[in-house]
Amino acid sequence: MDADIHSLIEKLSKASGIDLFPYLAQVKEGESIHQPAALRPPTLTTDEITLLLGKSVMQDTRLAVLVINTEMNVLLANETYCQWWQTTPEVANQANLQHLWSSASREWWHLLTLIKHAFIKQKAFEDVLHWHNNAQETVLDVKTKFIDNNGQQHQYLMLTFEDITKRFQRERTLDRLSFVVKHINDFVIVTNEHGQIEWVNDSFNKVTGYELREIEGVPLTKFLQQKDLNKEVIKRIEAKIEKNEIVEEELQNRRKDGLPYWNKLTIRVMYDTAAHQKKYLSIHTNTTEYKAHEKYLSQLINELQHQQFAIDQAALITITDRNGYITHANEAFCRVSKYEEHELLGQKHSLVNSGYHPRSFFKDMWGTVRKGMLWRGEIHNRAKDGTFYWVDVTIVPFLYKDEGHDPYKYLFIRFDITERKNAEKQLIVAKDKAEEANRLKSNFLANMSHEIRTPLNGILGVVQLIEMESDNETMLHYAHLIGQSGQRLLNTINGILDLSRIEANRAEVSWEQINIIELVSALVQSLEVLANSRNIYLNMEFNLAQKQVLIDPYLLEQVLNNLLGNAIKFTERGGVTLRLNDENNCLMIEVIDTGIGIEEHFLKEIFEPFKQESTGIERRFQGSGLGLAIAKKIVELMGGDIKVRSKKNLGSCFTVIFPEQKLNPEAESQ
Repeated sequence: MDADIHSLIEKLSKASGIDLFPYLAQVKEGESIHQPAALRPPTLTTDEITLLLGKSVMQDTRLAVLVINTEMNVLLANETYCQWWQTTPEVANQANLQHLWSSASREWWHLLTLIKHAFIKQKAFEDVLHWHNNAQETVLDVKTKFIDNNGQQHQYLMLTFEDITKRFQRERTLDRLSFVVKHINDFVIVTNEHGQIEWVNDSFNKVTGYELREIEGVPLTKFLQQKDLNKEVIKRIEAKIEKNEIVEEELQNRRKDGLPYWNKLTIRVMYDTAAHQKKYLSIHTNTTEYKAHEKYLSQLINELQHQQFAIDQAALITITDRNGYITHANEAFCRVSKYEEHELLGQKHSLVNSGYHPRSFFKDMWGTVRKGMLWRGEIHNRAKDGTFYWVDVTIVPFLYKDEGHDPYKYLFIRFDITERKNAEKQLIVAKDKAEEANRLKSNFLANMSHEIRTPLNGILGVVQLIEMESDNETMLHYAHLIGQSGQRLLNTINGILDLSRIEANRAEVSWEQINIIELVSALVQSLEVLANSRNIYLNMEFNLAQKQVLIDPYLLEQVLNNLLGNAIKFTERGGVTLRLNDENNCLMIEVIDTGIGIEEHFLKEIFEPFKQESTGIERRFQGSGLGLAIAKKIVELMGGDIKVRSKKNLGSCFTVIFPEQKLNPEAESQ
């Protein structure tokens, strides 16, 4: 046991540098333990501490100084510390640090922990303390130092507090500025006092493609000029730099790869206080996209101005606010309305109200546009001089995007249609007169039919008596000529009367259920004599699923008689074919001949009254030119259509189509 204690005392003596064996002997003798004077470090007085630290340190107003021992008792506090803590040296020098900082913020308690750790480890430290006092932040640079007491164990620690708030704020501002300069889209160039490039930020490389090493030392103005660009701008920049004036210019440069870009720059003088040198700070904004948008907007505005000019020349334009008060009127509106623009501004459109339209008309109009919908109509207005005019109006409501349907203003686009309205009025009058004249004509012809046909029938009857009773060949020849001429005249009169009756809407359709084959066969049989006399054939072809049709037999016979008669008359070789079929639920009738045909340019006029391809004294075939016109009118009256195909000297084909006229068994039973 004694050997173990002896070994432990030896190790402790070596570690502490103090011979502990005498004290071990006193313990064995049962005496109380008293630390020998050689082991116990002497206690330093305030003057001794001041002497060790130096008066310059204690009197430095920039530093708050505390000296404490291992028990955290304050041995010395200078005036600066007392001022910061609003206490006196007498109070501070008697206080324990834990009691002194008992009401302080947690930053001080953290510092207290560091101090205790320093005594344990016997190692000084440095720290930065952010002291929040009365809503203000004070940044303190804390440094510690053990006071050497003749090489004895460190029992005294000096703490110095330096207020570095301004320096910290300055450094923080510089850090923030550095971050901003590094990451902004604008590129930044710093030059020396001679204008030679010294530093650029990261955006410089992104915009220009150049690295700093490639342009370091190059004069800024030379870099900006690039291949003789911007000579005049460079001269202005150099002149302002020479006068130490702020430079603000916009110029075009080229990237390293040759692509152009627009650059808006600001150059100002700055002074490097550390190096005591004048430098230049150049901030550049890449405005290439802005310039492209500016060019596009300029073109767009130019187009809009041209469009507005064109509209102003043709249209009467006014703009109103949301309440209908006029805020703009163009020259055309003023010219037509006879009002000056200043007379219209602030007024409503009721100023030109003619009283022609009822109140409900304008109520409906405003009700529509206030819902955000377009309105268009014709309005009868009154000018300042009392004259009236018509306008075709389109009202366009202007809406705020994504804010509902409440317009904030209205655009009125008008076109003067007074002449058109007057022309329409005249056309209506002319139409009424024409219809009246047509009715008078039809009435005249209908009334005269008896007066004309009765004497003519008498003449034809006398001619027939002469032909029956006379043996005189000369008389018979004359009677035959008179009969032919009279018959032609009678046919012409009948045609005119039929056409007039149809045009006057006096013709009526009598629908009957008939056997179409029987009707057509009887008609063809009656015309065979005429065909035989011209040595041509007259054939019929049927492709009918059903014989019964619903049609007016008299009108159909009149149409077919006309078409077959013309075909026989204009065919000298070959013949005529009448073909019927009922495909696609339609009755189709075709009259095909091998006659002289019709010129293509005349096909559009073939159905007009009194139109014949051959006219004048040289025409070979007689006729009034009414047959096809009457046939077309009759076909259309029965809801059908008639068409023609023809080639000169090859023949013609007239096609008549009656849709859905075929009767089925159910229809027959009805």
